[in-house]
Amino acid sequence: MGKLKFQFEPIYLIFIFISAYFGWLEELIIYSAVLLIHEYAHFFVAYLYGYSFEKITFSFHGAQIKGNNYFSRKHDIIISLAGPFTNIILVVIFMALWWVFPEIYFHTVLFVNANLYIAIFNLFPIFPLDAGRVVLNLLKNKTSKSKAYKIMKIISYISVVLFSGLFFYSAFHSINLNLFFISLFIFLAISENSGEIYKEYSSFSINKNKVLEVKTFIVQTNNIYKLVKYLTPKYYCQFILVDENNKVINKISQNDLVHAIEGAQKQS
Repeated sequence: MGKLKFQFEPIYLIFIFISAYFGWLEELIIYSAVLLIHEYAHFFVAYLYGYSFEKITFSFHGAQIKGNNYFSRKHDIIISLAGPFTNIILVVIFMALWWVFPEIYFHTVLFVNANLYIAIFNLFPIFPLDAGRVVLNLLKNKTSKSKAYKIMKIISYISVVLFSGLFFYSAFHSINLNLFFISLFIFLAISENSGEIYKEYSSFSINKNKVLEVKTFIVQTNNIYKLVKYLTPKYYCQFILVDENNKVINKISQNDLVHAIEGAQKQS
């Protein structure tokens, strides 16, 4: 099945210290464990379909499993639903166990609540949550990819405004920090998912007797300012520009992108 690497972003490590200071460490550990189960459910179902992942990244806004995959729409829907479906199964199992072994209730109630919360949250039709990915794939069957992404991003931004408004409203009564964290989570998540990178893959070439990693991105935008964020000293980039039907329009090398940026800066 392969092994997954674990990556912890600095802000997540800071959040651990904050949780320890305010006495939230137990809750953080349990929720992190439930998130890990949730992501491994995605990983296992994807593996059954022949896909692979590289790592699980923990950040302030949860956990995310990552890899160089381009799922079919049907597979993407099933893989997306595997996470919350697993959480719901665990809730049902433990609630049944409470009837047989009521003494375990106080030791497992937080674990069950974490599974229930994460399942319900991921069933919100907000991209890039699991149900949001399902809705996105259904929209792709009715309209173009770019329009489908725009619709989902609009829904996500409306959700950010809604949850932020509820948070500010709660500040005048009994402040609810969960609403703030939810709105922040959605905002950061949609900021990281542009919807314009459909696939990426790596290859290697020999450059001056050195092995150079070349990362190729299949994209649907030629906006240089959106592409520049993928430039890194770690590898050489190249972009294949496609239209809504995945027909190749143009190829952009890293050198072409750098020259275009320099030209735009001289004109401004």
